[in-house]
Amino acid sequence: MLLDVDEELFGGNMDGVWNHFDLQYVGLIFTIPRFICLFILLFGSMMASLFACQMSIMCQALEPRKFVAAYGKVALFSLVYVVGAQLSLCNVLSSFGIPFYHIYVRYGKGFVYDCVADGILLVTYIGMNNEFFFAIPKKRTTVTYTVPGVSDPGPNVPGQIL
Repeated sequence: MLLDVDEELFGGNMDGVWNHFDLQYVGLIFTIPRFICLFILLFGSMMASLFACQMSIMCQALEPRKFVAAYGKVALFSLVYVVGAQLSLCNVLSSFGIPFYHIYVRYGKGFVYDCVADGILLVTYIGMNNEFFFAIPKKRTTVTYTVPGVSDPGPNVPGQIL
């Protein structure tokens, strides 16, 4: 039966079917969420240094809490996307039998590396939500004070870091 399928579909030469496809770098598609997390961290650190130098948040859409939330969503997506895809592929390959063949599926070093990388992403996100580790307060508080004869009594500038 397998020889008939080989004759019909591949013209009798099933050995060279995958040789012209270069599938060496197909695993790099799993690094896309990690590159997005890296971009969020780099852009957020540039914006945070700009905010710290000017002592005000110029645009409320770029406040640090939104960077942390975006990073967390991408990190969770990376866990589900990378580890979930590998687990589902293992489940599919090991769930049904192929006649005359037995497929042994085991998790290799790549799977362990992916689990560790996604674990590091999630631990970084958990650390970002800790206000003692990452200096973003959970409540917005504005502290104003005036020193008589020294400071100007004026309106508070929205987003100003005091």
